[in-house]
Amino acid sequence: MSEVVDENQLSATPETQAPQEEAKKPEVPEPKLFTTSGTPQHPELKTFLEEKLKHPYNKYCIDCKKNLSTHAVVWLGLFVCKTCAEAHRVTFGGNQYSYVKDVFGEMWDDYQLRSICFGGNL
Repeated sequence: MSEVVDENQLSATPETQAPQEEAKKPEVPEPKLFTTSGTPQHPELKTFLEEKLKHPYNKYCIDCKKNLSTHAVVWLGLFVCKTCAEAHRVTFGGNQYSYVKDVFGEMWDDYQLRSICFGGNL
């Protein structure tokens, strides 16, 4: 047999309720342009990226051809300057369609490294 329970008995009594504190919203830091992590890159990764940028075709931006490359368009495996990287983000609606990242300021995963290995500014 099941007992019928009154709804008033189910609600918590004032003694069992925890005191409600005013919920504070966590502080959200200001986003920095093109950064995802404050963690420094591994020395081997940094050396690999420096070697990629020493190549004559990768040294300068593929778009404007006058500034040194500082960013990468990951899905194409291209190297661009900061100005052109910002233009890619604005033109293609952020990183949703054209993933652009700082070469030395962000961490890299295997897909991204493979992309620039097969790509390049040739």
